[in-house]
Amino acid sequence: MIAMRKTELLILAIYLGTFAPAQATCLSPDPRFVTHGNGAVTDTKTGLMWKRCAQAKSAVDCSVGTANAYGEPDALNVAKAEVFAGFDDWRIPNIKELKSIVARCSVGPRINLAAFPNAEPSILRSASYGGDYGTDNWYLNFQDGTALVEDGDVPRPLRLVRNAR
Repeated sequence: MIAMRKTELLILAIYLGTFAPAQATCLSPDPRFVTHGNGAVTDTKTGLMWKRCAQAKSAVDCSVGTANAYGEPDALNVAKAEVFAGFDDWRIPNIKELKSIVARCSVGPRINLAAFPNAEPSILRSASYGGDYGTDNWYLNFQDGTALVEDGDVPRPLRLVRNAR
């Protein structure tokens, strides 16, 4: 076995993606996210507008309520019926869109808490299908920033998105 110093191990862990050093982007405002007074936030990098709160949470700081968990049919119906901040074209994000808001933090949730206050380190539903069966969906675990495949009927929280451009 090759002997490695702590510095070399740290560099190797960062390179392999197993260690994400804490960055200010998790707690400090990030200029890429423009928050609106209507409960939405626009990501200037992707052109997507997100609901700041997970579905069923409310208040400016998302401190009221509990994030509801939905299986696939219910999640699709909730997204289709959503009218929020003057828009009626909200939808479930695909896995690539969810990955775009993952922040590199040492502790979950791995999301910018200035843009998405009181976000929980939970597994969020995506609209992307995956796995061996037509009923599996991709999900994103905001505790560690990893994607996983699960049965689409497993109830998971939901954060809606729309195209802002």
